[in-house]
Amino acid sequence: MIHNIYVISSSGEPIVTIKLGSIEASEALVSGFLSAIQSFSKQLVGSEIQEVTTGTLNMLMRRVDQVLVAIAVDPGDNDARRRLDEITRVIHNHLGKTKPASLKQMLIEVATKEVTALDRGMLWVERGM
Repeated sequence: MIHNIYVISSSGEPIVTIKLGSIEASEALVSGFLSAIQSFSKQLVGSEIQEVTTGTLNMLMRRVDQVLVAIAVDPGDNDARRRLDEITRVIHNHLGKTKPASLKQMLIEVATKEVTALDRGMLWVERGM
């Protein structure tokens, strides 16, 4: 399950935050924390972190069009990466071109869409499984 979606500017400011689950956190605090982690890892090893894992929550991250997109998910969510791919496609196609309320609605629909066997099959093909 996706608990939260964060779209963060290159300066670390939250652009879009969507709460879907039970995780309560300050959007400014989360945005600043994730931006700091990305900056640190890029300086330290030359690339950005893709995932932060704890016992009860995974944070998956991807950069698209100069913004950082992060989703907070349950550790056992096998479709989280596919959903992150879909969310980043929506961000790429609509951020700055679509009204914020419409963009949020599109992101909610992508994040909460029921996963079908066809979706899983497409994911397996994309990953070469």
